[in-house]
Amino acid sequence: VYSLSGVTVTVNGKAAAVSGGIYVSAPVALKEGSNTITVVATDAFSQRVEKSVTVYRDTSAPTVTLTRPVDGFISSSATVQFAGTVNDASDVWVYVNNVAAARSGTAFSLNLTFSDGGHGIVVRAVDAAGNESAPILIDITVDTVPPQEFEIHSDAESWVNNPTPTVTFQ
Repeated sequence: VYSLSGVTVTVNGKAAAVSGGIYVSAPVALKEGSNTITVVATDAFSQRVEKSVTVYRDTSAPTVTLTRPVDGFISSSATVQFAGTVNDASDVWVYVNNVAAARSGTAFSLNLTFSDGGHGIVVRAVDAAGNESAPILIDITVDTVPPQEFEIHSDAESWVNNPTPTVTFQ
């Protein structure tokens, strides 16, 4: 039968308290970047077990840049490609209107389909620590319908010497 009686535990050299049969450490201060947390359990016979875990503290938000489309973009296709770059020390995910973009290195891309009309776009990145970039907000317009057919009429036809002919459309 295993017992916690007589076992002491330290976390990064500081004693952990026993609470309800579970060892609880004091808060562990983390510096920005990589941190090693080492837990050592020692029994009454001075036998030790040591385990370490690496924890990364990241308080910096990722940076994201949208290279296409630009704000005010007008597309004659319902499918619009979004592309750009993202940088962060950890894994990072990029979302365009809450849809995850594919990543390759620092580049990201995503094709989205829209109905005709104006659309507000939000691009944001979230890193593994939960830090979120400042959102990029742009507006695009999708217009897949060509103008209606029309006829052109002019008061001048063929060869003329009039420098300002009148042209009408129907």
